[in-house]
Amino acid sequence: MLIDLCQAFLDEVSHAVLTGNFARYQPKMCLPIYLVNEHGSTVVHSLEDLHEGFVAYHNALKSQQVTNLVRMAESAVQLTPTLINCNYITHAVRGGSWVAAPHQSQLVLRRTGDRWQTTCVINSFFSTALIEPPSKSLRKLQSPLALREKSEST
Repeated sequence: MLIDLCQAFLDEVSHAVLTGNFARYQPKMCLPIYLVNEHGSTVVHSLEDLHEGFVAYHNALKSQQVTNLVRMAESAVQLTPTLINCNYITHAVRGGSWVAAPHQSQLVLRRTGDRWQTTCVINSFFSTALIEPPSKSLRKLQSPLALREKSEST
């Protein structure tokens, strides 16, 4: 299934970022790559710029002692034979606590040769926000159902 392809892709990229493995990360990216977040848009043209962004994101995760970077594919649509759009939620977790609020993102994958690569990421979260401590309400990781039940009881 298409969503399984997206999930496997997200898992591989997350592991590469969390462990600082650029050699595993780089083949998953198709330059130029378009990055869109709340602060604007950026086009990454060079391998050097891709590496610089990768290191910055890895270091932000490391500075917050993130132990799990979980990206959960929610939907996937094949736009053309060579393009897939994937919606997903990211959870950055340290032990049993969120480091930052879970956030929604969108990924466009392009088939180049025999592999899928990221060509565009639209992100509702600016990754340097990981440097800021999360609000107290997010420190304990709970399922969305538990959070909803807690809010209904107050």
